[in-house]
Amino acid sequence: MDSHVLLKVCLQHHLATDPSAVTNIPYLISVLTPEALAPSVHTQKWTARISTLLHAKDSAAHWAGLVLALRTACLSRSLLLEHAQSWLGVTLPILSKSETASVLKAAVRLLAYILAAAQDVPEFQRQLATPNAPKVATALLGLAEKRDVELRALSMRTLAQLVTRYPTALKSLHAQLHALSFRRLNGSAPLPSDQVLLEAAAKLYSALPLTGGKVGAAAAWRKEVDETVAFAWAAFASLRTTFPAHGTPRGMQQKMSVEDPAVWVPLNSDRLRCAAVVLAELLRFAYSRPVTAPVGQLVKLVQAMLTCTSNGQIDGPIDPTVRVLEEAAVPTIWRVGNDILSSLASALRHHLTPYATRLLTTIAYHLEQPLTAAQRKGFFQSLIAILTHTHGVHHALLPTRLTKAVLSTVSVLLRVSADGSAKNATAGTGGGGRLKKGKKRARDFEGDEVFSLVGEVACPTRDAGDSLLFALDALRLLLRNAHVAPTTLSLATRILLSIHLSAPSLPASQLSSDAQLNADVFRKVQTICVELAGRSLPLVIRELNDEPGDDAERMLDLLVHPRAPPMVRSMPPVEALALFRDEEGSEERAAREMLGITTSEQWSVPSASVRSGADARATADHGALDHGASTSTVQERVPLPLPLFATGIAQPEAPQPVPTTVLVSRPAAMVVSETGAAPVVPAPSVSMPSSFSGPAPMDEDDDDEPMPTIDLESDTDED
Repeated sequence: MDSHVLLKVCLQHHLATDPSAVTNIPYLISVLTPEALAPSVHTQKWTARISTLLHAKDSAAHWAGLVLALRTACLSRSLLLEHAQSWLGVTLPILSKSETASVLKAAVRLLAYILAAAQDVPEFQRQLATPNAPKVATALLGLAEKRDVELRALSMRTLAQLVTRYPTALKSLHAQLHALSFRRLNGSAPLPSDQVLLEAAAKLYSALPLTGGKVGAAAAWRKEVDETVAFAWAAFASLRTTFPAHGTPRGMQQKMSVEDPAVWVPLNSDRLRCAAVVLAELLRFAYSRPVTAPVGQLVKLVQAMLTCTSNGQIDGPIDPTVRVLEEAAVPTIWRVGNDILSSLASALRHHLTPYATRLLTTIAYHLEQPLTAAQRKGFFQSLIAILTHTHGVHHALLPTRLTKAVLSTVSVLLRVSADGSAKNATAGTGGGGRLKKGKKRARDFEGDEVFSLVGEVACPTRDAGDSLLFALDALRLLLRNAHVAPTTLSLATRILLSIHLSAPSLPASQLSSDAQLNADVFRKVQTICVELAGRSLPLVIRELNDEPGDDAERMLDLLVHPRAPPMVRSMPPVEALALFRDEEGSEERAAREMLGITTSEQWSVPSASVRSGADARATADHGALDHGASTSTVQERVPLPLPLFATGIAQPEAPQPVPTTVLVSRPAAMVVSETGAAPVVPAPSVSMPSSFSGPAPMDEDDDDEPMPTIDLESDTDED
């Protein structure tokens, strides 16, 4: 259909009357195109119809005219420049009238677009935009006090945009704009501040320094940051009146308030949250000239918030109600501290590197404690932000400590693998009978799996799923650090490979009810395994085939055409990374047992029909491992799948040909190569099952033979 014919049809049928125009607005917005609004005979009729709707007495017709005017301005720049003055003259008085919220929001959007769309046209800016910007801002100040939350938030966001584009024109309104934003950022109790209003007010507050001009904007920004930091210190101190004032600056110690603690504590908790949002906006806002950020003060505030605990008490009488409420506010302080730290890391980037070791030590301590999923989620976010935006941490112990702490969360996937393996083993045992060594098989009645509680959901909540995803992201960054201990690197590699190998056979319902979470989790596991695999071509090809993308193509390109410089740091030897259980050293075993990851008899003892001599030796070693791990202080054990910890692998009784699968052991990973070629790196010695064993040649060693005797009395010369 010709574009001009489309505009004619819309005028004749959809905009014939005001009620039909209101009804057909969604369709008109969807079918309008820039070509349809090209100059023609019908274009003048279109703009005339919009003007008629704008001057209508009905509120619905007003709304339809405002929406059509905004859509027309977005699609046709020429029509905007031609009719912007008339549209602005009709729309601006609407803001001061008693109109519905829908009409007011449509008017605000149209005015904001008119004042922002044609900034590259000097004459348009001089005659229309700059003179009307203060008028629009004054009208928006009144709308920001309305009851409708969405309208108030829209007004403050529009004011922030106007301040950014016309700072000099709105300099006279600085005091009113500051008072408006501060009223929304001063906290609320007993109900917390609305998140939408809070973010809109923070955007406006962070834009106000621009009214100071190019020279004064930097000083005004620094002043707002200092005031916000002082505001946060005051709120934090008000939540720690019954605790010792460790790390709080002088003059910030807050005495016990005489107000109701049921109102005072929630109010200061919300004020702390408001300060975090404001700091995030101030650090994110871009100014034309460099600014000086108080990095030390900000880090000190974050450090005090993250190191606070519910232990300790000041001397003297304490109100028990205040004490209980302040103890309950500690998780809130942690969450806000993590939010501020994430904002600092993303904004300051490498400038935060001198403080990274101190902050990571605090995060490692918290991750080693029994926290809820929501609390661990916040610390994982901070950990990822620091590892991503700062330089590498050069510390001998901290990366290893963080890796172990993160592995304690990732091990939940091994628990899911263990549950799936238990069900498969139970279902695969057929008929009655006994196992070897007199172990009687457990008899289960048919249908008992319906009432079994083995397959509990590992991530029942949204926070638990997010915590697991963040843990995998943090583990991926930590394993890139050169200072991670080889034993911890080996353990993490085996855990991830165990999860990756057992993922296809796991029921999705055991991890989470969210199918998308299951896909995201195992996708991240596969990505980490690809990075650890190094030269494992089959795994990289599989990564590329599952979901083609830039990242996968880059990995494959680097594999085929490596352009990375050679490794200059020392790499652990091949023997240092264990793939099977009998190759595991005492240090790695101790690290695994400390994390509560061990094997279990139900994962390593196969059925009687598939046992062999090598399997019996593996079972004996496996029992000894379980006996040694029983002294661990960890209450819950997570078994690893059999292929990574048993030396004897279950095989059918019938003779089988020699397998083409070879085990490749690399300094950074252990993977199974599905190709028939010989491994690039010699594989570790692995005892094969008896079905594959053959006559082994005996090595002859001359050192084992007895020394020949020499007869000293014999005389060879006589012969």
